[in-house]
Order: sequence, then structure tokens, then C-alpha cells
Amino acid sequence: MSEAASVDGASSWQQFIHRTIPSLRPIIIFTVIMSTIGGLQIFTEPRLFDTQGLGGSDRQYQTLTMYLWELGWRVRDLGMASAVAWLLFLIIVVFAVLNLLGSRRAGSLRGVR
Repeated sequence: MSEAASVDGASSWQQFIHRTIPSLRPIIIFTVIMSTIGGLQIFTEPRLFDTQGLGGSDRQYQTLTMYLWELGWRVRDLGMASAVAWLLFLIIVVFAVLNLLGSRRAGSLRGVR
């Protein structure tokens, strides 16, 4: 297909924008969704650098899941920990829906120049 585009006079930039990106769109969308969910659920890496489990001396790298763990196991406030877990779930759902809507919109723009 790139040969046909170059014969038609498309520059390499136009080929990249109109041929390569649309063919990689499903992979890009999947990667964005999985990276967003993984970023929201990060727990182990910040915990490795912290001996107290608070997310640093001033909680500068405390993540939502570290806060959830602290509420549930250190403070033993299971009600608040449950609320934070639901909040995390809702944030992930919102990001997934936004990514879905964005991918549908990008898919509908495929034929428009």
C-alpha cells in the first residue's frame, strides 16, 4: 500500500499519518488502556524504595494502591479502604470508557482527510 501511496504522490509524512498510524491504532489503544490501568495499580515498585510503607518521608510517591494498603492494613479502617478501592475501580472504568470513546471517534475519522 505504501508503494501505491508513493506513486500517487504522497510524501513519507503523509504515508505515516494516513497509512501507518491507522493500521497501528488498535495496538496504540490497547497499550494506552493497559498502561493507564497498570499505572493506577502500581504498588510494588514504590514499596521497594520505602521501608516504612508510607510512600516516602512526605508521602511524595505514595500511590492510590499504597494508600489503600495503608488504610486497610496499617490503620485498619476497612470501610475507608473499601471506599478507596471503589474509587480506584471507578477511575479505571472512566479511563477505559474515555479510551473507548476516543478510539471510536478516531475510527470514524479514518476516512476523513
